[in-house]
Amino acid sequence: MAALLGNRTGDRWLEPCVGKGIFLKALHDAGVRSSQITAVELDRHPGLEDWCENYFPGTDFLAWASSTKRRFDRIVGNPPYLPLHRVPSEIRGTALTLRRPGGGRVPPKANCWYAFLCACLPLLKPGGGLCFVLPSGWEYADYAADLREHLPRVFSRFEILRSETSFFRGVLDGCVILVADGYGLRNLINRHLAFSGPDELIGHLLTPLSRPSQFQGATTEEPPTSAAMSPGLIRFGEIAQIRIGAVTGDSKYFLFTEAERSERNIPLADVRPVLTRARHLKGHTVIKRDWARLRDAGERVWLFWPSDPRGQKAKSVTDYLKSGESSGCPLREKVKVRSPWFHTRMPPQPDGFLSGMVPFGPWLSLNRMQGLSATNTLYTVHFRQSLSGTEQATWSLALISSTTAKQHATTGRRYSDGLLKFEPKDVMNLFVPVPKSFSPRAPLVYESVITALRENDPESARSIADSFIRGVDSLPPGMAT
Repeated sequence: MAALLGNRTGDRWLEPCVGKGIFLKALHDAGVRSSQITAVELDRHPGLEDWCENYFPGTDFLAWASSTKRRFDRIVGNPPYLPLHRVPSEIRGTALTLRRPGGGRVPPKANCWYAFLCACLPLLKPGGGLCFVLPSGWEYADYAADLREHLPRVFSRFEILRSETSFFRGVLDGCVILVADGYGLRNLINRHLAFSGPDELIGHLLTPLSRPSQFQGATTEEPPTSAAMSPGLIRFGEIAQIRIGAVTGDSKYFLFTEAERSERNIPLADVRPVLTRARHLKGHTVIKRDWARLRDAGERVWLFWPSDPRGQKAKSVTDYLKSGESSGCPLREKVKVRSPWFHTRMPPQPDGFLSGMVPFGPWLSLNRMQGLSATNTLYTVHFRQSLSGTEQATWSLALISSTTAKQHATTGRRYSDGLLKFEPKDVMNLFVPVPKSFSPRAPLVYESVITALRENDPESARSIADSFIRGVDSLPPGMAT
């Protein structure tokens, strides 16, 4: 890690969590002079001042970072993995004042490593880089979602290197190496690589291709070859945001079939139409008629969501709320955090839906029904710009291209039944080809591609998508124009 970022003449280095000085020695071995290094630690370990010119022992890094005027080209370390509710009150108080990249302050439920990352970002000079050892919680902690989304956008190179087994004795879960370089520059590389253990991961770091020094400043003319660096590719997360659908906290209480809604006499004003199962995604689009068929077939496609803002609810709604209270629904873990408890937090109006469990890779069912949403068994898709139906269909075709399919093995997780599991971040981290143009025939072509996928013919689907994205405006033989 110390050698990975590369040391340039005049670089200023920061080690924000020194401990016993392992990183300081590694920096020395990598050729970084002590005059270049600033080190901060809460404890005191004699002799460490020999490794760095600016040494701050007995110092809370979070408080120091909030007040220092120093800025750095390189930051490297292993921040503490400790929930904020377990740290001394003074340190926790400082942590809770730190700004998050996504807005607001560091939340009380966060971990120290998250606070350290938030504190380090403002200390980086333009073009700077950082390399941290993080716990596996980086990949799934709710409080870190904003960092997972924000950091790839603000570094020219961003990599997550995951070891399935830990670097540390007595720790069962895996670890992550976060590599980020070129702060404030256009993103060129964004990838997630998984390794069986530390030895395999370290072997990767030691290969010349892993060294990011040749892209420092993002002025290189011959960057290393990778999917992310190939011309004509873009990360799908730059086109669309993928979210988990609405979390009810108690699906048996909040979701109805039409028969259940009628039996309970719940007015239509107090329910919302939703999709709740992967089998509900049957085609390239979802229109009102498709949803009505699910409703008439007895599927659970109504979400209980009392709408009267004045509290003057129908008696049937009031009675149903009382039944929920008597059964303890408001005290459930994912319900009690809401106010009022019976209003499930809804995503913005989705542009499309997708399932995370798929045999041939993710595909979008574009939303053509006003007011339709989905629960958390599905993901919702939100294009970052207002796109026409033609543009939405074209980018959906790009997601199914053979170029994107080649990334599935390293991005998705394959289960024994052959299904691939993709998290929202996995879909956003797929690189898709940039379309040559946006032909008005895109929706018709996309329909043919999804038909082929659903008929278990991914090769034909990808061939059609590839031809269209390359600008060959054609349809399969026999398809109407």
